[in-house]
Amino acid sequence: MSKPRQRKLRALNTLTDRQLYALLVRVETLLLDRPPDGVDGADMAVELVRRDEARLVALYRALPPQRRSECLVLLERMRSDSCHP
Repeated sequence: MSKPRQRKLRALNTLTDRQLYALLVRVETLLLDRPPDGVDGADMAVELVRRDEARLVALYRALPPQRRSECLVLLERMRSDSCHP
């Protein structure tokens, strides 16, 4: 193992739990912010939501594909109507 790597590992061992947690959050953020390898135009969105929003997403995902499409059409129509009264 190289000396720089050994120094980094020793430094990790000196971190408190709070510091390790902050480091993990930073690493996860960096990983989620990177585009997938080898896929052009692929998007990955990660959003923190409240419990009520998470419930709506779970209910939507439980719908059959046809019902999902119908919901999206309805939501687009509602959004269009609210933007252009």
